[in-house]
Amino acid sequence: LGDRVFAEINKREGNISEDLWPVYIDFFETMADLISPPDMIVYLNVTPGKAMSGVKSRGRASENTGVTLAYQQKLKAGYDDMIKRVADAKESWAGRTIVHEVPGYMDEEAMERTALAIDEVVFNLLRLAAAT
Repeated sequence: LGDRVFAEINKREGNISEDLWPVYIDFFETMADLISPPDMIVYLNVTPGKAMSGVKSRGRASENTGVTLAYQQKLKAGYDDMIKRVADAKESWAGRTIVHEVPGYMDEEAMERTALAIDEVVFNLLRLAAAT
């Protein structure tokens, strides 16, 4: 799903040509047909500013070029739109969606605590689903 968001942004930015777009769509749809749709999506909702803080603090060379606040804003809008389509059941495969608000840029310890909290929620949802 995230790949589609990135691809759509890159198409609008001119990084994927009109000639190659149908090739990407065909590949994406072929791959989507080969895998089972997700039963659940956990969306870590973070502001573009917080995402940029994470990029800067990691200091990865691959992220130092091209990752701008404007790009993060486009990603955020794309992901928000995707989550809305899923939540509104406009996607044929739409399953459960959990939106988790990220309280700010997290260090490794905070990320681990968040991951454990999400694991607990997912486990409880799966247990409830199995009981019905």
